[in-house]
Order: sequence, then structure tokens, then C-alpha cells
Amino acid sequence: MTWSLLARDASGAFGVAIASRFFAVGSLCPGVVANRGALSTQALMNPLYRRAGLAALAQAIAPDEIVRRVTGEDEGRDVRQFHVLDASGSAAHTGRACIDWCGHVSGPGYSIADIDAYALVDPLRDLAPELVNDARSPRLIDWLSRIAARPAVRAARSRSRSGHPEQAFVPGVESARWG
Repeated sequence: MTWSLLARDASGAFGVAIASRFFAVGSLCPGVVANRGALSTQALMNPLYRRAGLAALAQAIAPDEIVRRVTGEDEGRDVRQFHVLDASGSAAHTGRACIDWCGHVSGPGYSIADIDAYALVDPLRDLAPELVNDARSPRLIDWLSRIAARPAVRAARSRSRSGHPEQAFVPGVESARWG
């Protein structure tokens, strides 16, 4: 399971959280330029994305231009993810050769890129329906439906003690082994 979250809080401070099985992910993938923005790269990440992206954030270049420049120079971009957030908004790239569902969602003050984070993304249907819907994110909706249909996920959700199993279901690291 790999995911990264970029966020800007009410004070204007930026932060990054990332989880991955790869060693030293914290020193290679995420980055923040104080008062400017945050970024992260993942999938078959390229550590040069971080360096180039941070330099561009420091120059106050817009996120969409940063993503275009950084990924445009990389012949391996089809197997990578990269997202950038600043005070004006966010931009992201998910390579078309990344695994089955690999994508991103974003909104004012946040950007999430993930590989396999059902428990993180599924609640967004209720929390941010303007972002997670058939029109805006059809690949995400399709992926959520396929994961929810798996026997192990159905069994876990059926054991929920709340009236809303989707709010109680939180998988552990075994999510990559669901049946």
C-alpha cells in the first residue's frame, strides 16, 4: 500500500504524509517549501522529481506547470505519480502504466495520490461527493466498486458493529492481499 497526502492547514502551513514499503521513502519522495507548497512522488518514483519540484515551488511556479515540466522531461513518467499543492491549488500526474487503479483526488487545501488505499479513499464518496463521483473520477468509482465486491472486504464490512460499516472498516497492511 502506498499513498501520499499533501495538505495546507488554516494557518497556511503545508505538510506531507506518505506511507510506502520502500526504504527511506521520507527522504526521497515528499518535500515542502515553507510558505510556498508541498509535493510528493511515488509509484516507481524518480528522486529527481523532488529536487526539480522543490526548486520550482521556491520560484513560485504554478503546480500545473511544475507537474508538466518535471514529468515532461522523464521518459519513465508512465510508471510514476507526482503531485504538487500550493496556495493557489494543486496538480497531479498519474502515469498510464501504473497499476490497475492508481490515481489522485484533490480539493481546496489537499491532494491525495494513492496506489491501494481503499479505506482512505472510500469515505471520500460521502465527505467530498463533488470530487468522488462518476463524472469526475470514473476510474476511482470503478476501482472502489471492484474492491468493495471482493469477498474479504464484504466479510470485513459485514462484521461492523456500527450502522455504517463503511465508516467502521479500516484495513491494515493486509489490504494488498484481499481476495
